[in-house]
Amino acid sequence: MKKEYDDDIVKDFLDNEPKAVDNEYLLEDVILKIKELNEDIVLIEENKKDAAAVFDEDINKVQGLVDHLKEIIMLTCDAKDEDAFKFDGVGTASKTKGRTNWVINDKESLQKYLEDNLSEDEKEDVFIPQPDSIAKKKLDAILEKWEKAGSLPGCVDKITNKPSIKVRPVKEKAEKEEEDDLDDIGF
Repeated sequence: MKKEYDDDIVKDFLDNEPKAVDNEYLLEDVILKIKELNEDIVLIEENKKDAAAVFDEDINKVQGLVDHLKEIIMLTCDAKDEDAFKFDGVGTASKTKGRTNWVINDKESLQKYLEDNLSEDEKEDVFIPQPDSIAKKKLDAILEKWEKAGSLPGCVDKITNKPSIKVRPVKEKAEKEEEDDLDDIGF
């Protein structure tokens, strides 16, 4: 037979400051209530995960709509050979260039290639005193130079992301005032 706790005893414990009990058998009720509460927590966590999944679906739907509308702006920029459109009182939509990123496929091979092919001054610029660290901007410049010269090492690939659209709506007066109020806060 499943043992159950006494609601009145547990309610009394929960309504008052914690204190030691004279009769340790009252702790049976406390243990049973803790077990029930822990089961409730598990259910709540499961519901939280389910709710998060629903919210993720909603976010993805809305993001899909935003992406669709931005694609319209991108196609219009391309068709009109424009990089941006500005509308007074509404905002600006501008086309950003695709960023170029370097992907290092084999860091050890790249470090050896750099050590073998850089001057001492260039090595000082590229290698950071921290172990196995490389100055990203300096490395990017060197990789660009080597790519133009046709001597790019095989351990590196260049990826160019496609252009994107940035939308900057005009802020409403209330939003601007709220930002100004926040700017005035000093410590």
